[in-house]
Amino acid sequence: MISFLKKMVVAFGLLSFLTLAVTGFLPYFFFGGVVSGYWLIIHVTAGGIFSACAAGWAVLYAERNLFGSGWTTKVCFWVIVVLSLLVILSVLLSMFELFGTDWQRFFLQTHLYGTIILSLFVIAYLYLSATRKKEQEPTL
Repeated sequence: MISFLKKMVVAFGLLSFLTLAVTGFLPYFFFGGVVSGYWLIIHVTAGGIFSACAAGWAVLYAERNLFGSGWTTKVCFWVIVVLSLLVILSVLLSMFELFGTDWQRFFLQTHLYGTIILSLFVIAYLYLSATRKKEQEPTL
């Protein structure tokens, strides 16, 4: 049962991550810089799924990624966990008027740059996981 749950968390997490990348980066970098309309609706929906999957992934795989041997994959894991938290909190905090316009812009910029760095670490983690020796236990 736990094995099935882990596979579902990883599958939905990767699917929502890809959806977030497409709906966040394409409009921003190629269509004028503002995510709005249906792009935004899809982005926010995938964001909720990603948040749940990121929390589940952190809990289900934390013990396997305690530091010891094979530290490069484990460093990527923990950086992804921290950056996921940063990206989620930055976008949530940007929605509150409590912080004012300047802080809202700051949180959105943090969300953007944090997501770019998170994407790079996810790619590195997937590469490192795919190139591990077959006799070792897989990280995903």
